[in-house]
Amino acid sequence: MPVLSVVFGDSSVSFLFLDSLTDYKFYNFPYIYSHELFISQCTEGDFYAEMLEIVCKSLNKDLKNYKVILGGYPETPSIHVDHVFEQPISDIINYGAIYHAVLINNTSLISPSSCFSAFPTKYSNGYSDDEGYKNAKINYFANLNAFPMYKPGYGEDPTFLIEKDNIVRLFDVSPKDPGMEKDKFILFSGERFLNLEQNDSKPVLLCLDLIKKPGIFQIKIDKKNIYPTMALAQAYDQTYENLLLDTDFMSLCPLINAPGQSEFLIYSENSESKYMELPPDNILFLPATENVQIMVKIKNTVLGNVEKYIKGGTLGLIVDTRDKSNEKLYTKKYISKNIKEWISIVDKSLCMHQF
Repeated sequence: MPVLSVVFGDSSVSFLFLDSLTDYKFYNFPYIYSHELFISQCTEGDFYAEMLEIVCKSLNKDLKNYKVILGGYPETPSIHVDHVFEQPISDIINYGAIYHAVLINNTSLISPSSCFSAFPTKYSNGYSDDEGYKNAKINYFANLNAFPMYKPGYGEDPTFLIEKDNIVRLFDVSPKDPGMEKDKFILFSGERFLNLEQNDSKPVLLCLDLIKKPGIFQIKIDKKNIYPTMALAQAYDQTYENLLLDTDFMSLCPLINAPGQSEFLIYSENSESKYMELPPDNILFLPATENVQIMVKIKNTVLGNVEKYIKGGTLGLIVDTRDKSNEKLYTKKYISKNIKEWISIVDKSLCMHQF
């Protein structure tokens, strides 16, 4: 019998109608139940039951033909619909053998090594002494709680979004043993990357900041937020494993975390070589054609001497020479003092690329 995989996020609900391994439809509904807004009109269960009817009607699907499975974080909300399986997203984050998945929503982060959920008003006491700014920020976070579907528009003052990212920026989502997981892609999914804006540097910088361990990593982005629904389907039935393996997520870039000064040698596909001395405390974008294999040689005090074949991504190859391992130094030097400087560096590089 076909399966309907439903995952509840912080600001939207994702639906995956699985008629077979090769025949499926995905739908993202950009609202969730808000107790403050809807309690006088309907219960949480009634709200989601009505939402499910609307989605089925939009896709010409009959709910009676599907086994319904549910997922959410930290738990699945109440829903007045019969279902055969229910599991927190934190329990299925390891599904997808080739991925080290990281889910980031409005106020939560889930990775194989970390789970975090926060009500963001506790972070509303900012660094600015400007009372008008403080009041605006407090109102923003209060509204985010009441209107979780709200997202700042592209082109607006990015300060609020940067500070919302700062809630999770100190976490390290790197694989516990990068050597053992060297063949895995780090897949960023969740509502933070849903409908990623072209040339938006903030989510790119967030990805770089969250991978703190020295090493070489391949980064992919799930722009549709389809991974959680597919992982939930695999948790219910292992025959759905190929869904994740066959899905073509966007290849953002290979990332080389090499703290401090480095010597760097790149061999391109036509055997041309380029030698560089890379300064510490910098983010460098280097040309590397997407899905084309190149050879890199690195000499670094932390990494040692490394020689590796890697494939380029949408943004080429990124080398990050910042020391992100010391939390106090990282917070003071890279976040509190000059986070916008790093965004500016990424901005300039993104002008030459397109998602």
